[in-house]
Amino acid sequence: MPSPDLHPLAATVKAKLTDPTQPFSLLVLMKVKPEKVAGFPAFFADAVASTRKEPGNLAYDLYLDSDNPHGYILVERWKSLADLDAHLKTPVIDKLLAGFPENLDGDAELKVGLPVGE
Repeated sequence: MPSPDLHPLAATVKAKLTDPTQPFSLLVLMKVKPEKVAGFPAFFADAVASTRKEPGNLAYDLYLDSDNPHGYILVERWKSLADLDAHLKTPVIDKLLAGFPENLDGDAELKVGLPVGE
């Protein structure tokens, strides 16, 4: 049973981690509504600037998917699950997630990457 204190997305990630105290990466694959593509980087700008300053964040980069003109890929790297959980509870991320239904065509796909050889 997920911890009631964890943000629901952090609980989803926790289920895929071998050790929640160790670094991990996230890939968030998003398909943006055609009419929202041009403004999508601006929609994400506050989250990118804010997240990069968080002490537990190792990387937070938004990319245009070269195979899909409506696709974006968010690459995140975190020191620990606790750092991701704290991030997900910030006002800027609350605002970002609340805007997903208006901007995305369907749900974002989340992939968890575990380090190899660390």
